[in-house]
Amino acid sequence: MEGIYQIVILLLLCCAVGCTRGPDSQLPVKDLNSGKKAKVIPLQQLDTAGQLKQARIFLMKLKTAIVNNDQPGLLNMIHFPMQTQMMWLNESQAIDEKGGLLSRDEFPEYYRKNFFDKEQRRVLGYEQGDDVYPVNLQSDQSSNYYQRLSRGTDPGTLLFNYYLQWERPDGRGDYWFGLVVGQIKGEFKLLSYYSKWPVKD
Repeated sequence: MEGIYQIVILLLLCCAVGCTRGPDSQLPVKDLNSGKKAKVIPLQQLDTAGQLKQARIFLMKLKTAIVNNDQPGLLNMIHFPMQTQMMWLNESQAIDEKGGLLSRDEFPEYYRKNFFDKEQRRVLGYEQGDDVYPVNLQSDQSSNYYQRLSRGTDPGTLLFNYYLQWERPDGRGDYWFGLVVGQIKGEFKLLSYYSKWPVKD
């Protein structure tokens, strides 16, 4: 009987330990190719990696729509109103946030002129989309900008910044722009476009 009691106690202890694992616990990830356990990775990192993969897939589709001038498809990938103001820093004083919002009706007026112009489309045609990173809403120097973009995005999801910079073909300095994407109702959407100059003058 004593042996049975010991087994029961051990089972109860195992259940108690299993139930106390929280969402930030670490679990071993199995390597499906070798059958061995890989290094221990926090679940939070796994979620970030999964969302990053989805963001890159979305950006590849977005770039294809931009390069091919698929305006109907592009419109479905954008969350309106889209922010087109220059990215502001946390210490910025005068922020014209509403002035940079671009509505769906305004989109044709600025598209391929003030943003996604010929030079940007040229670079997007061969760029692989590696310059994508998750945004830290607490520590980033432009966290106020990102926090405002995150309003309305799905709880527990991340924003991702896609930034491109290159030398102009005419030798007149560098050229750059960035995109911020996030999930709304389970789908990634383009939330903002930013560059050296505001889209709406």
